[in-house]
Amino acid sequence: MLKFLRPALILSAALLPLLGDSYTPASAQERQGCFMVNDIGQLIDLSAICPSAVPVQIAEQPTLGTGDIQVTLRWTSTDDLDMAVTDPDGQIVTYFNPSVASGGQLDVDANAGCGETTSSPIENIFWPPSEAPEGEYAIEI
Repeated sequence: MLKFLRPALILSAALLPLLGDSYTPASAQERQGCFMVNDIGQLIDLSAICPSAVPVQIAEQPTLGTGDIQVTLRWTSTDDLDMAVTDPDGQIVTYFNPSVASGGQLDVDANAGCGETTSSPIENIFWPPSEAPEGEYAIEI
């Protein structure tokens, strides 16, 4: 059986120049997109039937407040996650109470109420320098 395959392969290789410009070896191509290689090694462009790529847009990142205590939550969906930080005095900083007497502040609340959404949301709560009370802080998501 191998004796029959060798002449067939040599014959196929001898016929390749007769195909002219319509034959492009797949190994010589370095392209991105939607392609397939047929049974004789031709590269077929399938972009007309493949879904197009969705360009990734990087959202501009907000400036985050920082200080003695900073708690930042980042996630990768358009869901509205909410963060709450309780200070040592029991005061809670969250979306419905964005600042407390001890200086804690919610300065970034992404995807609030699922209104205007982003796919790279951030929540940030912080206490400015020299304002954070000493003690334990509790974080809830």
